[in-house]
Amino acid sequence: MRLPLLVFALIFEDLCSEVYVVPRLVIIPDTNPVQKPAGAQIPLLCKVDGVSEAARPGIIWIKHDGLDRTGNVEVKSLDHQTMSLLIKNASSEDSGVYTCQAQIGSHLLSKTVDVIIFENFAFADKKTDIGYVMATASVNVSCEVTPSSVKVHTVWTRGGVPIAQGLEEKYKLYNHDAILEISNYDPSKDAGEYVCKRFNFEMCYKDEDFRHFQ
Repeated sequence: MRLPLLVFALIFEDLCSEVYVVPRLVIIPDTNPVQKPAGAQIPLLCKVDGVSEAARPGIIWIKHDGLDRTGNVEVKSLDHQTMSLLIKNASSEDSGVYTCQAQIGSHLLSKTVDVIIFENFAFADKKTDIGYVMATASVNVSCEVTPSSVKVHTVWTRGGVPIAQGLEEKYKLYNHDAILEISNYDPSKDAGEYVCKRFNFEMCYKDEDFRHFQ
């Protein structure tokens, strides 16, 4: 009776090994999020692992706001288990969550990758020395960037301390905080160095500039 029992054990072990091979989705590269500068080419691969070569899973790529929004995305089937997605000449509008889905029988597999495209920007006004400002005058200081389509967050500081809107009615901020207005200028108190720091909304790129008053 030992031989039949041994054969049964081997068959049971073999069946169990097949049952517990669970299909899974793999996205290449496995970095998440994927961060690239504007203009870059971004290739993504979605592959179904753990299925036989004869399997024909239905694989698709989707994006929360649509793949065809910018016209930069190209999807292509490489084989029965692999679907590629290529972002050509990527822009910030191509940023978002990309999802690969695979239908295997009644089972739906899904995996996501967050793609972040950051755009470089420069100061619109490169003049850093404001020069002489008359007492009691109001003066506007610009930290605007080009291209204007780039969405940035601006923080102004003086002596390392953030400048708040409406602080003692001295400061006002305009154009998404890119322009600082100093009211009732007092050379004895307000002269000095003002620093603006800009971040794009993905916080992938930052820059800072200085404005100096006499």
